[in-house]
Order: sequence, then C-alpha cells, then structure tokens
Amino acid sequence: MITLQWPYAAPTLTVTLPNPVLGDGEGVINPVNIKLAQDGTAYTYQNKSKYSRIVYTFNKLKQTDLDNLYTFLEDALGDVIKMTDYDANVWKVRFASDPLSIDHTFDGNCGFRNLVLEFEGIQIP
Repeated sequence: MITLQWPYAAPTLTVTLPNPVLGDGEGVINPVNIKLAQDGTAYTYQNKSKYSRIVYTFNKLKQTDLDNLYTFLEDALGDVIKMTDYDANVWKVRFASDPLSIDHTFDGNCGFRNLVLEFEGIQIP
C-alpha cells in the first residue's frame, strides 16, 4: 500500500492507496553535460543527484479511493508530503505531474478506474 501524509513534519491528513501495478518506475535524475575541448575532444560530466522520480500506476481504483485522493490534493498540492511505499521506504516528495490534470481511465468493470501518479523527491534513510 502507498500512504501519503501531509504536512510532512506533523501529518494531519492521510490517504492510503492500494499497491501499484508491478513494473512501477523509479529513476534517479542525473543531468549530463557534454563539453568540447579546444582540440575537439568531447567530455561528458554527470551531475550526481539525490533526487529520484517515482511513477506509480494504479489499476482498478474504486471511486472512493479517487475521491479521497482528490480531497488530499486540495490541501497538499504544491507542498512537500511524506510518502511510505509498499516496501516501507519513507520518501519526502512533491507531485511531479499536475494532479489536477491527471487522466484516469474507466475500465468498464463496476466503476473501477486506472490512474498514474508521478512524484519527485528523496528517500529518507
């Protein structure tokens, strides 16, 4: 289960979502700079970043789960939130995707919906 809490320091609002679909994405954001020397030799430099981008896909969410998420977003949008993932890792994150324009698709099975959420943040040891 994915748990989102706001505000980060002393949570007063919590929403819990079911486990995401396997194959969820997590990647480190490391920009690469390419520089050319005077003799034309190319050098690449990778800036190490502590930030990660996390993408979770949820299938078959109930309408009540979506309503709870949208209520959470009304208060937490733009702020740092605490996220506990399905492996009990704690993250300090912000929404990377615009949650107000999240596309959720209706899969036709008793009102279930599919949803993709994207976060950017750091893992807290």
